[in-house]
Amino acid sequence: MELTKSGLLRVKELLSLARQGYKLMDQKRSILISELVKYIEPAKEFQARILEEFERAYRVLTLASILLGMETIEEIALGAPEEIDIESAERSVLGVSLPILALKEKDLDSEKFSPFYSVYRTNMALDRAVFEFRKLLKTTIALAELETTIYRLAREIKVTQKRANALEQVIIPELERSKKEIESHLEERERDEFFKLKRIRKAR
Repeated sequence: MELTKSGLLRVKELLSLARQGYKLMDQKRSILISELVKYIEPAKEFQARILEEFERAYRVLTLASILLGMETIEEIALGAPEEIDIESAERSVLGVSLPILALKEKDLDSEKFSPFYSVYRTNMALDRAVFEFRKLLKTTIALAELETTIYRLAREIKVTQKRANALEQVIIPELERSKKEIESHLEERERDEFFKLKRIRKAR
């Protein structure tokens, strides 16, 4: 730290930047918190919904297994696709990447779907069980999107809070102390020079 006028100007510039930085961090934190709050209730609703759908799907599956036999259900399950296609994209909120997830299958919103199994040895109970599990899958993906969004926003809020605290509690106070110290030094030096000039004039 230079105890000069140029050093003072530099400290003032840094102090101005630090204050602007804190203001921006504080605004960012507020916006992110507002964004986070929007997802809390929907996430709770989806958590409750997923439990209901899970119970319903297993009730229907239990009925299908009673009517068809567990061995038949297991044989049919072996023919189910091992992979599902999920479309993923991202959107940005103040530099935070938030996920957008969706199943590629379009028939999940409809009561009609093309089964992956033959109608031989099956019945409506199995069709309903497959449909309920597809709905459950869609809800699970929606909940995953919400929970990931909440996690990423909460993480960024924590980081932003730390940066704001560092600026407010450490960097800005240090710069203010440096500014006062330099100003005090310059004032003292100006007083010394003033008294020196005064003595020189008196000596003349």
